[in-house]
Amino acid sequence: MAFQDIDAYLNTKVYGSDIPESYSFGVNYGRKGDNLPPPPEVISLYKRCGIQLLRLFDPTQDALRGFDLQVSLGVLNEDLQSLSSSPDAALQWVNANVAPYRNDVNFKWITLGNEVIPGDQATYVPRAMTNIQTALTTISLTATKVTTAISMAAVTNTYPPSNGAFADQAADVMRDVVGFLAQNGSPLMLNTYPYQAYASELDHISLVYATFQAQEPVVIDGDLKYFNLFDAMVDSVYATLEKVGGSGVPILVSETGWPTQGNDPYTSKENAQMYN
Repeated sequence: MAFQDIDAYLNTKVYGSDIPESYSFGVNYGRKGDNLPPPPEVISLYKRCGIQLLRLFDPTQDALRGFDLQVSLGVLNEDLQSLSSSPDAALQWVNANVAPYRNDVNFKWITLGNEVIPGDQATYVPRAMTNIQTALTTISLTATKVTTAISMAAVTNTYPPSNGAFADQAADVMRDVVGFLAQNGSPLMLNTYPYQAYASELDHISLVYATFQAQEPVVIDGDLKYFNLFDAMVDSVYATLEKVGGSGVPILVSETGWPTQGNDPYTSKENAQMYN
């Protein structure tokens, strides 16, 4: 689906007249690839299509100039250890990658790492978050929230959603992360791909459930009825947060989508269009 079609589609097919005034959606600005358009053209495309949020996976200076979108600025996974080591390292990072652009860019979130929990670098995340938050306060950028992005690999027992819990390898770090998020009023970023669950459980998950096409509830969990896998996956993470004192922590979906090729017939432009 073309960007210019998304807003009209959401208004007419999904939300209708009930769409909240605060509703917004974003698109990740990936920088790894060939023949990419220059940043000014990308920003122009965002604005033309009514896309309000932009996620950068790393500080890309030529993409941080002269636009008024709300930005999630990522910290590279390999920088986490250094940023967790001292407040001075975090302040140097903020002074280099945030402070020079603060008058031109609306830094909504700083995202410490992408899908490093669970993993070898996971233990660096809580301290790095704290140090970056302190550095932002030092330059008086107190409205910018600090977070991290996890995948569904950090969560287990997701069926039914109310059973959700952090995986053993992620539990200790995520308790610290959730405590930080709750204390600072920050959201948790979640990369969630129903396609991955569908492709690994073809005998148990239907395509209509995975692509928002079900007309009847597929999963019933107490009083809750689930017509699509996306909602079930996100709710399983909400249930997980509640169990570690994070009932007030909101979730922002930082990545989602459906591949168009690579695993025929399950990956196709038609299936991706249905999902989007």
